[in-house]
Amino acid sequence: MSKIPVKIIRSTFKAHLVEDESGRQGWVTIKSLRNGHVLSRTFENAVSYYRMIIDSREEKKAENNKMYDLKFIAKETPKALALQVHWAEEITDQRGSSIIWLPKSKIKESSAPGWLLKAKIEELQQKMYRPGAHFEFTILGCDF
Repeated sequence: MSKIPVKIIRSTFKAHLVEDESGRQGWVTIKSLRNGHVLSRTFENAVSYYRMIIDSREEKKAENNKMYDLKFIAKETPKALALQVHWAEEITDQRGSSIIWLPKSKIKESSAPGWLLKAKIEELQQKMYRPGAHFEFTILGCDF
């Protein structure tokens, strides 16, 4: 087994974030680091796992910042827009519709950010909560 020289970027009481000469980073346990070197297999596993975590965070951030066009507005006030949401409960096959309100201060050029739509759908889901129920939501006039 070969050893890879690394430098410590950040530490916790259990692990070190280390970086090799080429700039690849990964978390390794404190026990894995010996005299500034880590076994190559340990480091390769740490790098791939750390990259997976970073990629996942970047995907979520991009999804939350994505803007969704609002093609149908159910109601409007000076400070907010209302969107109609159709819902269906899969087990009982109940269907219905509700309204969610979005503040105009968050709407840019007739588009709403993904994080806001997600938060409003989660809020609606909590209001409709029943044990064992599973709801599907569709925002009318929006590809969210």
